[in-house]
Amino acid sequence: MPETLDQSRADTAGLTFTVAGADDTELKVVGFEGREGISRLFGFDVELASEDAQIELAKMVGRACTLAIAGDQGTRYVQGIVRSFRRGGRGAHQVHYRAQIVPRVWLLTRRYGSRIFQTHNCPDMTVPGIVRKVLLDAGIPDDRFRFVLHREYQPREYVVQYRETDMDFISRLLEEEGIFYFFEHTAEEHVLVLGDSTAAHTPTPITSEAPYSEPTGLVSRREHIFEFAEQRELGYGAVRLDDFNFTKPPMELDVTAGGQDYQSLLWDETPGEYEDKALGQTYANLRLEEYAWRKHTIECAATARGLIAGYTFKMTDHPTPEANREYLAINVEHHGRQPQSGEDEGAATDGLHYEARLITIPAEVPFRPTRCTRCPKIQGAQTAIVVGPKDEEIYTDKYGRVKVQFHWDKE
Repeated sequence: MPETLDQSRADTAGLTFTVAGADDTELKVVGFEGREGISRLFGFDVELASEDAQIELAKMVGRACTLAIAGDQGTRYVQGIVRSFRRGGRGAHQVHYRAQIVPRVWLLTRRYGSRIFQTHNCPDMTVPGIVRKVLLDAGIPDDRFRFVLHREYQPREYVVQYRETDMDFISRLLEEEGIFYFFEHTAEEHVLVLGDSTAAHTPTPITSEAPYSEPTGLVSRREHIFEFAEQRELGYGAVRLDDFNFTKPPMELDVTAGGQDYQSLLWDETPGEYEDKALGQTYANLRLEEYAWRKHTIECAATARGLIAGYTFKMTDHPTPEANREYLAINVEHHGRQPQSGEDEGAATDGLHYEARLITIPAEVPFRPTRCTRCPKIQGAQTAIVVGPKDEEIYTDKYGRVKVQFHWDKE
């Protein structure tokens, strides 16, 4: 049975929702559901009630908005933009509305096309440099994203975005390099944080410690974790990559990475998409970390309101001493209800009910995003225009290759 807060605690808590530029519109939060995770775009659906039946829906869409979730140790903010705003049925005294909150970078899912990145249009051809250009080109201000990187990234010579959204394009580049992202929220803004090591994860600013308490079916006077399920599973024990550099045919590029256990459970991938052995070894280690974190996961359920994807927290008071440690929240599902804000349907005095369900890993284990974003395939042959230096009829490089410009390459 889910744990709930007692009435004396619930009376001081609350959910509020505000939309920039709509201060004259009173919207009461009835409830919400939200999902967030590392290397995924968050989405929160907020159920609202208002005495105003004439709210102009089109003017609400695209505006900055904030959902505030009050708790014992502070207020959790979910800041984003209104993706959709819906008017529902009318109750005895109020009209029901529903708003969906998404991050500003969600707009990249609505930018679709093809282009080629080279040094003439993207001076920094590292993956972080390309991602930065895509974000800026999409209108994301440079103070709304931040890189927390510890690796050196090699420039790429030629990178193609082909018939895919900007979000899919940068997602697959980040996944290839083992760079993850999550979001930092305040009452006024949210910032996209991109990282490549455990140093990018800091303790959650609201619930840095969460006590464990066995579910009793009774009301509780504190926010806590009430379910803790630890799981171990088999996974790849070793990674082997290989590739071929046509400019240096004799060069051996085979690399491996693996621990002592289950080395026969091998991920063998060719081509590994690298030109020198040092970079290949880096990619092999990244692939191993991509599979390794799944071997030890923990599922939790909590009434603590400050557990946020991408941040760490410490669990305390668990009867198993070794379980009292720091964890990294990978995915979090939030459910909240404040029925006194809407129509009275027999539950108006129940106060604010909140529950979070999390998937976590030990905080010291490196997280790597799964390479799940599809890389587009070019079907068949395409026509193009041969290009080269002015006044030369046919220009070839030392390998006998010619340069071409595809018809869809506008830059």
